[in-house]
Amino acid sequence: MKSVRFLLVILFSFGCYTANSQGSFSYKITGEIKGLKNDTLYLSVMSGEAKISETIRIAGHNDKLDFEGVSNQPYVVWAQTSLNRGTNGNFTFFIEKGKIHIDGTREDLTLTKVTGTLGNNDYTYIQSRKNGYYSRMTPMQARLRETGDTSSIAYKEARAQLAILQDSLFMFYNDYVSTHPNSLAAGMVLVLIADKIPVTKLEEHYNNLNENVKQVSILSKMASKIESKKKSVIGSMATDFIVNDINGKPVQLTSYRGNYVLLDFWASWCIPCRQENPYLKAAYEKFKNQNFVVIGVSLDEDDNKWKQAIEKDQLPWVHISDLQKPNKIAVLYGVQPIPDNYLIDPAGKIIERGIRGENLEKTLTQIIK
Repeated sequence: MKSVRFLLVILFSFGCYTANSQGSFSYKITGEIKGLKNDTLYLSVMSGEAKISETIRIAGHNDKLDFEGVSNQPYVVWAQTSLNRGTNGNFTFFIEKGKIHIDGTREDLTLTKVTGTLGNNDYTYIQSRKNGYYSRMTPMQARLRETGDTSSIAYKEARAQLAILQDSLFMFYNDYVSTHPNSLAAGMVLVLIADKIPVTKLEEHYNNLNENVKQVSILSKMASKIESKKKSVIGSMATDFIVNDINGKPVQLTSYRGNYVLLDFWASWCIPCRQENPYLKAAYEKFKNQNFVVIGVSLDEDDNKWKQAIEKDQLPWVHISDLQKPNKIAVLYGVQPIPDNYLIDPAGKIIERGIRGENLEKTLTQIIK
């Protein structure tokens, strides 16, 4: 989920990215971070899955930054100082050809502005537009918390107004990807909306992007993600797999033919996933004797934390995981982020996806007769 949070701040643009995809390019980073003193600014290069091992270190000199580098492709980097590492004190920008200027304060790195190059000028613009939408959403979200009563008129009005703003922001992103295929930031927008649009639209957007834009590091897995999503759209046959369960026993998806199978993707560290578990338990208890099976696919890497979460939440269904990063079943089904799920019919066909909260029991009631 953290990856989804920092992606919210790197999107949108007016300009076009025109760096030559053949060979390397040089870039220069200058500017100031007030309060940095002589400490180090760490730039962690982002890939299509997560942060990779490459880290650029820029030493500060009395708050000033001055660094020159060479790269063979554009990158998205996650910037933080030693005091802010592991916290929310960070900002994101593009490593691209040209002179990049940074202006911020260590006290709140999230307010840092990065300009000077096309992609980073775009970043500054999208920040202002995004913040405009968020400033209007905040009062609506506060009203929802204050009201509490989901059946009240005040709650429903606030929910409707918030939905309009969220839809407007989404349309803003979607339209931009369509109309600015040469924009480096368009690729970043696509990452944000990839799991909110049909795979046919996702593929159309991606294919329409300039080849230089496709080279940006965070899009490195997009092509394979699209192929995985195409194999797991509603109406297609669920892709088979064999993965060990919590006791080390192999579990094969096709062995559950004849049952309705809810393939539930979660992890012990995922708070929204854990919040869904009471709804899953209620649905499981209601339909477990009607050819309904739940298979929990955990994205955990720590065996102990995985098992502890199952025990604490008292989850009585089948649990599987390869305890690897990335999880091969999640990759196979194009799952990101979690929680997510697929409902598979007795013939092995995917019939629903992403059923959350009370809608799970309602959906199963309509399907399982």
